[in-house]
Amino acid sequence: YVNNGIDGNPISLPINLPFSTYPNATWGARAILKLPRDFYTMAGIYNGDPRVGRDEMHGLDFSLRLKRGVFMAHEVGYKPNHEEGAKGLPGNYKLGWFYHGGTFREYYRDANGGSSIVTGAPLKKHVGNYGFYAHADQMLYREKQGSDQGLTLWSAITWGPDNLNQFPLFVAGGAFYKGLIPCRDNDILAVGTAYGLWSN
Repeated sequence: YVNNGIDGNPISLPINLPFSTYPNATWGARAILKLPRDFYTMAGIYNGDPRVGRDEMHGLDFSLRLKRGVFMAHEVGYKPNHEEGAKGLPGNYKLGWFYHGGTFREYYRDANGGSSIVTGAPLKKHVGNYGFYAHADQMLYREKQGSDQGLTLWSAITWGPDNLNQFPLFVAGGAFYKGLIPCRDNDILAVGTAYGLWSN
């Protein structure tokens, strides 16, 4: 999974809005609350300045320009069978939303709702951009109890408004098997695919 459409965060996030991802780091804070029965909730708030990764700063821009936007995210998840000694197969299930408080321009409409291409007027501005995501991965087969060798399926989807996001819909999924070849217990055979729906 070295393809950037799959590796790390879904590629729609850093394409659609200033989302801190490798290799650019930024200020932020995150809190997680573990709930009963393998559930949790997590929230984070981050510097949303789109200029934080500019080359001339060489990765050392630690300023905090709140007027350029703050990025917030919230997630609710379920992680069954991750505790030591669990007999069931482990999985991860996540639902979340994100919001960036910066200024965004539409791709087509002007401030009066007409076609900016026809009128020549500036594109309509919006304060804020948002989206939702879901992720699931589940081990379906384990070679032996307590082992992490076996078959796992996964999928992820993100959605955002079509008028503000280059990829309003992005879907990825795949499968991997750890230890399929005898005597190669740490090797992973993986297949994956990704699809991005371009904005109208």
